[in-house]
Amino acid sequence: WALLSVAHYLSSSQQPLAVQYTLDQGTATPLNSAQPLLSQLLNAQDAAFQLALHNDGDRKLYASVTQRGIAPAGNEQAEASGIELQATLLDKQGSTVWDTTAATSTSTLPLQQGQDYTLNVTVTNPGTAAIKHVALSTLLPSGMEIGTASADKPAGITYQDVRDDRVLSYFDLAAGETKTVKVKLNAAFLGEFYFPAISGEAMYQPAVRARTAGLAVKIMKVVPGAMP
Repeated sequence: WALLSVAHYLSSSQQPLAVQYTLDQGTATPLNSAQPLLSQLLNAQDAAFQLALHNDGDRKLYASVTQRGIAPAGNEQAEASGIELQATLLDKQGSTVWDTTAATSTSTLPLQQGQDYTLNVTVTNPGTAAIKHVALSTLLPSGMEIGTASADKPAGITYQDVRDDRVLSYFDLAAGETKTVKVKLNAAFLGEFYFPAISGEAMYQPAVRARTAGLAVKIMKVVPGAMP
């Protein structure tokens, strides 16, 4: 009802806008609207840019800039804001073959065809307040097959969706709490693949998020030095 009331008020309110914006110190572009809301698509490149606004009217204006997109494979950057995320890949002997603390997006992870692995994805709330509705998206290389999510998954996971190429988990995190999602994998197909970034975020707090960097993966018949 509140949104409907605001929409009705704004549709009947005569509060025209007059503003100019300058992108990267170029020529000023005027924007005018008879409505109290205005949206403008910026012709900005995929790089840092400078935006200047000048209010030509007599009312206070509130501006926001929103960017959307998907980073090309290999260009994802690890980040952590409000939550922490770590992933570790173990072989069937329980030895670590890869983890996000040491890996870089420029390295290639060799895996042996037919071998089983366990991926542990750990999410931690380092803050002093609870975080509700965390969505964890564990995407996997297309050359690997998912077994099942661990039967002993931590208590408190609200919902988990296991698909062909990803495991989606939803849960809350108390202050200082850590939860780990385990996924059984098999290196099924030979070839070179890409391990996409694993990401987690609070669904209704987009500033609370974390992400790993992506990683190239090569599934081989025999990995030099690997145990059979």
